Amino acid sequence: EQCYYGTDPENPDTDGDGVDDGTQYGTGSSSGSVGGLESNGRLADQLARRAIRHTRMTPQHHTAALTDPVLLEELIAALELEGRQRVVSTPADLPSLTNAANVLAYDFLDGDAVAASVLVVETEGELYEHSKALCDRAGGSTLLTVGPSNGFLRAAFRHGEEATLDHAVEFKLYAEGDRFRREAHWLSEQYAAPSETQAVLNVQFWGRRSADVAELVQAFEAALQERDLLRNPPGVLDESSPDAITRGAILSAPTVAIASATLLGRSLDLTVTRFHGAERPIDLHIRGLRANGERLDTHHELLAVAEPTPLHLDVGLLAEATVDVYEDDTLVDRLWISDGAWAPFDDSLWGGRSEVSGFDARCLAEAHHRDGGLPLSGCAHIDAVQVDQFAGVARHIPRGIDLDGFTTLSFWYRSDRRVRVCLEDTQEGSQHCRTLAAAPEGRDADVGLGGLAQVRLLQFTQSKPGRLEVSGVRFHDVAPSSSGCSAAGSAPALSLLWGVAMLWVRRRNF
Repeated sequence: EQCYYGTDPENPDTDGDGVDDGTQYGTGSSSGSVGGLESNGRLADQLARRAIRHTRMTPQHHTAALTDPVLLEELIAALELEGRQRVVSTPADLPSLTNAANVLAYDFLDGDAVAASVLVVETEGELYEHSKALCDRAGGSTLLTVGPSNGFLRAAFRHGEEATLDHAVEFKLYAEGDRFRREAHWLSEQYAAPSETQAVLNVQFWGRRSADVAELVQAFEAALQERDLLRNPPGVLDESSPDAITRGAILSAPTVAIASATLLGRSLDLTVTRFHGAERPIDLHIRGLRANGERLDTHHELLAVAEPTPLHLDVGLLAEATVDVYEDDTLVDRLWISDGAWAPFDDSLWGGRSEVSGFDARCLAEAHHRDGGLPLSGCAHIDAVQVDQFAGVARHIPRGIDLDGFTTLSFWYRSDRRVRVCLEDTQEGSQHCRTLAAAPEGRDADVGLGGLAQVRLLQFTQSKPGRLEVSGVRFHDVAPSSSGCSAAGSAPALSLLWGVAMLWVRRRNF
């Protein structure tokens, strides 16, 4: 259990959530269709848009051609796991969203659950800008272990809410003539920089059982060796170029790393864990970006780390943060994290005819923020040129927000049209919506949470063309005010009641 699930064999429910460890963490692996997208510098609106689209549409897959279509597709297609069904899971949109030139991926299914995956991304003149480690950790997974394993670096990640466990192996193959040179590192800058036109295959394997991952990696390695596609190990003269000594796999495992982290509101919560090596001074270098473009640069020193060390830091309202972990002035780990992103939100995401122009998620200041509660960074506005069904903006929250203790969503908005506000838990498929009156001059609003336990998507939309602005989004533990919760049409209703009251007063001669 400790090897496969990373849980405590002496405790049937290690995280105390009421679900036994075997059920929670032994049922599946994350899918190759994810592709590691929650990690490209700032969490760009196009990536949030991609995630939003996937909440209502099945991700599109295709089989791509890599550098040598026949050779490499044969290498990967030959991979098998006994008792597992292999299906294509190549994300069709990665080349348009990232620096991927080509992509090829397969999932290995155990019934309906993903047991393991392989993802190969080809880049030219640069390395792929994402990785399994970046994706999972930014998305809320806990890093259980990392270190050398049979000539490769293996890491294990557990995601409680998604109920997945993954053992992951990542390495890169640099094309050099008719062969490849293999390297494996933890940090991107530890890899050799490719030449301007050099093709690089960024290879990732992951699965819920370490044995499955090891079997796939060894089979892939054996296929490369059988076809004489790998250059010789370090220190061995390459027969095709006897004047050069080529490098093979180089392992650089972190001694200390951030096991888990959350950025929400003004708080950055981290747990720093030692994986091996002697206790030495630790320095956390935190670089943050605020919604108005202002940058945060700060250090947090630890004397030493032996046991898992939790930290709670007030970093202000950040759109994103990058945390570098130094041990004795040596960079050993890096974590990128964000609490979500704004994106345009309209029915064209699913084939509708709405047109949105002028979307912007930049704020000159932390506008319209009221005191208290849990704030979300940033703001957004759009101009809807044409509206088929709906058009507006949405806040994508990849990790979700637990609404326990909150009663109200507050925000500032400006629109010449009525605005429909929806809170959605995309994981459960539940939603709570209210319609607010037009506010040409702008106004504060409060909307109840409708009994939702969690929210992953906030939607602000209108059904007619026009401009919509939203800022100062915050969750509160106070009841919504009557003015803020007024639905469209409630103002005329209040006027009618007031008229009836005045008529009654006059008749009573008060």
